[in-house]
Amino acid sequence: MRIEDIYAAAFGREHLATLLEQLVRSFDAQSGFLACTVPDGAAFQAQFGNDPAWLDLYATRYHQHDILFPRLMQAAEGQCVTAHAMLAEPAVRASVFYRDYLAPMGVVDNLAVNLFKQPGLSAHLALIRRGAVAPFADTDRDRLQALVPHLRRAVYVGSHLSRAIDQMAALRTLVAARGDAVLMLDAQHRVIDHDPAAADLLALRHGEPVRLPALARAIDLARTVGQPVAVELADGVATPLPVLVQVLPVIRDRFADLGDTGGIACIVHLTRLDRPSTIAIGAIAAFYRLTPTEARVLDDVVTHADLIGIGSRLGMARATARTHLHRIYEKTATGGQAALIALAHRFVTISGGDALNR
Repeated sequence: MRIEDIYAAAFGREHLATLLEQLVRSFDAQSGFLACTVPDGAAFQAQFGNDPAWLDLYATRYHQHDILFPRLMQAAEGQCVTAHAMLAEPAVRASVFYRDYLAPMGVVDNLAVNLFKQPGLSAHLALIRRGAVAPFADTDRDRLQALVPHLRRAVYVGSHLSRAIDQMAALRTLVAARGDAVLMLDAQHRVIDHDPAAADLLALRHGEPVRLPALARAIDLARTVGQPVAVELADGVATPLPVLVQVLPVIRDRFADLGDTGGIACIVHLTRLDRPSTIAIGAIAAFYRLTPTEARVLDDVVTHADLIGIGSRLGMARATARTHLHRIYEKTATGGQAALIALAHRFVTISGGDALNR
């Protein structure tokens, strides 16, 4: 078992499965898994050699019957333990967990370690021997114990990388909900990260410079002048796409430049200019205590920017529409249509569309 293989597993869940395979083979086990457990269930982060349906049964049905888990959890964080002696106890043999879950799979022993124990959360590694085989020996436990410091560090690094990936996914979701897109570039203007939905439309490729000439020029100009730049993207698209390009510089940690690509040097925010914003009319109405009819009038004003046709569009007399409109002006402390629309656009929602998709 090579130490470098353990640390390689920190950089992707697919590498965790490879690590588990190596551990299983190194310790003459038949299967293994890495799991996170919370009070109401368990999630298997990676596994090797197990029937996935068997693991699913544990998570959905047998976790609550696991008579061994509380006792294994009593071990100190980072301490390797085996389950063979416990599996021989009459009370364990008579339990639903052993009789219906472990015995049918021929489980002989479980060499386990709580890599991390936190209130309400634990991460543990288990190697399982099944069938007509001997249980784990003390020498097996000691060999795994020597690897635990490296396993803990690798899982810790992997956890932080997973958190960063989740945060990036959340950012993409937020930006896409507004109908916008975000690119992240390094100092050489190479793409480090981008919205997957915009990749084809904008001809983006990870680790390469921005390909569309008009977009590349707009990014350079926006970065130079420090102001947003509007541009029409017509390269390779059937219908020109008008976008607003904003470039936000990022204070870099040069340590991040040690990767395959450099660290993030700037964030490019792209906003479509051919889509109207979605205004939270209901929120405005609730905040300023507008009546339902006043809310309808406000929605019409914001949507059409035409005061003359309000009555005909809403099925009311022009004088009635104007009365409602003036009450809206009073409640919102706006002096007219322009100020009211400006106020409404402070209530833009984040549900404008899907990235730059058409």
